[in-house]
Amino acid sequence: MDEIPTAIKAADINLWKCAVKGTQLHSVKPIMAYWCYYWVVNQILARQLHASDEEVLNYTTRLMDTLEQIKSDHANEEAITDDVAGQAYVENFSQDTLDRAERVVRANKVTHQTATTFDAAATFFHLVNIWGPADAETQQKIKYAKWNAARIAKALREGRDPNESNPRHDEEQASVASASLVSPASPTGGGGGMPVAPQPARVEDVPDAEEMVLPGVPSKLETPASHAQSGYFDSTNNNNMPSPESPPIQDPQDLAPPPSAPRNGAPPPEPSSEPAMPFPQHTQTQPPPVAGTPPPTAAVSMAPQAHASRPPIRPPSAPVSVPAPAGASPAPGPACTRGGGTVDEVAMLNAQKHAKWAISALNFEDVPTAVRELQKALELLGAT
Repeated sequence: MDEIPTAIKAADINLWKCAVKGTQLHSVKPIMAYWCYYWVVNQILARQLHASDEEVLNYTTRLMDTLEQIKSDHANEEAITDDVAGQAYVENFSQDTLDRAERVVRANKVTHQTATTFDAAATFFHLVNIWGPADAETQQKIKYAKWNAARIAKALREGRDPNESNPRHDEEQASVASASLVSPASPTGGGGGMPVAPQPARVEDVPDAEEMVLPGVPSKLETPASHAQSGYFDSTNNNNMPSPESPPIQDPQDLAPPPSAPRNGAPPPEPSSEPAMPFPQHTQTQPPPVAGTPPPTAAVSMAPQAHASRPPIRPPSAPVSVPAPAGASPAPGPACTRGGGTVDEVAMLNAQKHAKWAISALNFEDVPTAVRELQKALELLGAT
């Protein structure tokens, strides 16, 4: 993919991070890249970011073509064609990313790359919003990943060893996990024989606003071997990865003790009520979509049809390549003539793009945009 417009970064740093991760994964994990791109297109259209910035409009059009190409290249891949399989894939990949970062923390070998991996995990967990709002456990995982990413980045910036502030994961702490959850805010560990570890922070201790706000999935799914390849964000393997600009990791306003990872035993603390990143009028609350269905290939079904059997934001079904005009042979030359004028292939391609956007706008009940885009398409085809 080409460069991500700066207007997207200015509008939402987390959306920009998602686009960056899609670009990084495009060649090595195209299915995960597909869902990253899918969410980005979803959000651009829902927020009308394309309506006020030509660069964003062009980028989104190309991104939609990329979605169609990935879907065509992986037509038999259930993680793209089936909602349940797609959500499971995203959840497992997100958990695998978080687990890799946690293993480095437990080994006290934290580097800047570890912060990047935690941040990536938060970004990936957020994609589950495609299928409905994230549950409390997922929100806790996002908090935990965000906190660690910010903690490590802050320590490195200040010239400190980030391993000094690593949460304790030794056997003693595991044996008293339940007790520490009962009174997480108690700053006094008492002497005793137990090591004094940083207290598990409440979810509320991690600021929400611009830092890595991103939700996603229950942790109890087993990661299939096909999804569990390690190293996508680890420094040892990162040399093989495309490297767009690394998303910034922001500081927490004041670093409270770490949120406890929700997978380690007791249920997570009650999450704060901050909203997840806005997403387009999805109303379903259960991950598996309910029946009642516009077809998944409906042109840019990026509308509020969250109950469809496919995710409601399916990219356009129109082929990416320029279609041959009806009844014409594949011979090169003008595609067609109208009113005595020749319509070349470039004009037809541009007309097709505007027609796609008109359909997208209608899915969002944005009639003025649909009319404008259709008029542009007709002008390109020689209509007066």
